[in-house]
Amino acid sequence: MHCHPERSRASRAAASSAQSRDLAFGLEQVNMPPPTDSSQPHLAAGCRWGGTEQERMILFPEGAIKLQGTGQQVLERCDGQRTFGEIIAELLKQFDTADSEKIRTDISTFLEQLQRKRIVDY
Repeated sequence: MHCHPERSRASRAAASSAQSRDLAFGLEQVNMPPPTDSSQPHLAAGCRWGGTEQERMILFPEGAIKLQGTGQQVLERCDGQRTFGEIIAELLKQFDTADSEKIRTDISTFLEQLQRKRIVDY
């Protein structure tokens, strides 16, 4: 077996950089399962809506996230009643010219990130 020190150092540096970036954003190195069509996303315990009608935000024990645009539209639908599949269907109706697979992937990724930060459960 041949060892390539340059590759090993580069691989370690890339992994370290990715880990540092994830830690800087408060992301743990834990893979969270994506929501399924039957998942019912909702705000996690200790999280609640705050701000004004014009500047909605999610308040959570470690801080707050100001929401606008699509992110706000997604989280407003995460009421524990609607399923992930229903949320996707509603947004597809609203953005009828958008690529349905891209919307599904983007929203799934968004919810996974919020679950990792303990802001959303599903």
